[in-house]
Amino acid sequence: MRPPRFLVIGQGIAGTVLSFVLRRQGAAVTLADPGRPDAASAVAAGIINPITGKNYVKSWRVDELLPAANRIYGEMERALGIRLQIEQPLFRLFATAQERNNWDARAGLPDYAPYIGAATVATGWNGLIHPHFTFGAVTGGGRIDFGALLPAYRMHARDQGFLLEETIDPERLPDGFDAWIFCEGYRGASNPLFDGLPWQPNKGEALLVRFPDLQPPWPESMLKKTVLVTHLADGLYWAGAPYFNRFDDPYPTPEGRRFVEEGLQEMFAATFTVEDHVAGIRPAVAGRRPLIGRLPERPEVVLFNGWGAKGASLVPFWAEHLAAHLIDGAALDAEVDLSRFR
Repeated sequence: MRPPRFLVIGQGIAGTVLSFVLRRQGAAVTLADPGRPDAASAVAAGIINPITGKNYVKSWRVDELLPAANRIYGEMERALGIRLQIEQPLFRLFATAQERNNWDARAGLPDYAPYIGAATVATGWNGLIHPHFTFGAVTGGGRIDFGALLPAYRMHARDQGFLLEETIDPERLPDGFDAWIFCEGYRGASNPLFDGLPWQPNKGEALLVRFPDLQPPWPESMLKKTVLVTHLADGLYWAGAPYFNRFDDPYPTPEGRRFVEEGLQEMFAATFTVEDHVAGIRPAVAGRRPLIGRLPERPEVVLFNGWGAKGASLVPFWAEHLAAHLIDGAALDAEVDLSRFR
């Protein structure tokens, strides 16, 4: 019996990981992507953060998501011969006693023990952060190096002969496949096949900065207050804002730069210099749950989208979930199944 044949459309985080998982499961995959410089995946820092929000709660289904992410990114590291998983502790900065008390209350809950703890200093940042801050440590997360993964996998797909460097017209899908799986990121919102879904794309902006007062060895720990700061390489740091719901285009804006700079000034007593300003649109949706599954009226058309700002942690688990559905006929989880909107 021949293996199932899938056309995966889009080579961002979702399309890259899903095509890897499907091929690992024995499917014949063609990965279609023309290469787009404005893709959010290309500028994403790849943060995996188990604790989220002002109330310091566990990310949705994190106990399932993290083991899948660690395993699949590890398999991709070995297959591509590159390092992808970067362990970086994350320090939350508290400006008030109330923030500190809320954190300590969470730290005392047994099911938070793997992810949350106390801290007296932010390792490596002594003297650079404003002295009034106290700290809490987030463990179990880190960063995925998408800057290494996406081009390496693209080259792998090209070398292995399963990359189609073309734009796919959703109204003229090519023949020869059992399913067409759309992983288009924010462009999914303008795909006529998926009109009427609760798309709410948002725009993220980040600055690439250096701290002149820092010397090697560079601090590898992440910091989070209004903005999140993480080390990329050789003293270059990514500093990103949460998101902007209103935007006119996918490009950096003066307002975005000002927001991130003010966030850095709130955190750091040390000076910083800006080397670059990047932006990308994330495929967010109302309800913050992914959009996964078949079009009821055209079951051969599949959507794998809706990751918001948490694609690094969400995609591996749900890629395996969708692969089990497409290859083995397993039911889709009702929380993510596209049919919930039909």
